[in-house]
Amino acid sequence: MHFDSLEFFVYLAAPCHGLTPAGIRALLKLRQTQLAARAGATGALVRVEVRNERLDLRSAGRGTPLISDFHSLICLQLIESFPARAGDLRALLAARRKSKGPLDLDELVDALWDKDGGAALDDAARKHRLSRPLLAATLWAAVKPLYEATALAYLRHLDPPLVGAQCPVCSGAPYARQVDDWLCSVCETAWPASRVCPACAGDHWHEAEGIQPQGARRLYCGGCGKAMAEYEGGDAFNDVFDLGPPVELMKQLS
Repeated sequence: MHFDSLEFFVYLAAPCHGLTPAGIRALLKLRQTQLAARAGATGALVRVEVRNERLDLRSAGRGTPLISDFHSLICLQLIESFPARAGDLRALLAARRKSKGPLDLDELVDALWDKDGGAALDDAARKHRLSRPLLAATLWAAVKPLYEATALAYLRHLDPPLVGAQCPVCSGAPYARQVDDWLCSVCETAWPASRVCPACAGDHWHEAEGIQPQGARRLYCGGCGKAMAEYEGGDAFNDVFDLGPPVELMKQLS
C-alpha cells in the first residue's frame, strides 16, 4: 500500500483549521497542483537578485511567464474544486486576457510584498470588478511554487550560513518548527531553530485551544502572541507546508 505523506499531513492537520471535508480535499488538490508547478519550474531561467547575501524572491516573480501559467493552473484547479465560485475565478483569468488594460501580474505580485500594496490590489480589483481577497490569495498560491523552486535551486549550488530567526535563503518568517528546524513561510526552507520566539525572542510557548492532532501542535508565544505550529519528524511529515494562506483561500471559496 502506497503511503502518501502529503495526504497524511493534510488530513491530519487541516481539520484543526475548521475546513469542511470538501475544503480539505480541495486543499490537498491545491497543494498537489503547486508541487507539480514547482517541479515544472525546475531548470527555468528566472531573474533573481541577491540582497544582503539573501535571495530577493520578490524579483523572481518579475518578467517570467511562469507566474501567468501557474496562476492559470491554480484557478482552473479551484474551479474544479469549487464550481459554485467558477464565475469569480474565471473573471480573474478573463481580466488577464483583456486586450486593453489587462491585469499586470508583475505589479500585483510586487504588491504582495509591500506593506501598502493593498492599494494596488484594491485598484486592480475595482477596475476589473474582481474579488480583491480572491485576487490576492490566488496570486500568492501561484507564486509560492516559483519561490520554493528558486530556493531549492539556490541551495543546490550555494551553502548559505543556516542561522538566525529569519530564513537564511529569503529572509522569510518561520511558520513552524519541525524537530530542531524552523520552516520558512515563503520558500519552505528548513534551518536550525532555537527555542525562543523568532518574533520577540521570548521563551514562553503555550498550546492553542482546540484539537491538537497527533504529531503536531498549535502554539502561540506568551510574549507577543505569534502563532507557531510544531511538527514531528519522520516520513509521515515529509511534506509539511504552510497551511495558513491556502486554508484562508479555501474558506473564501467555501
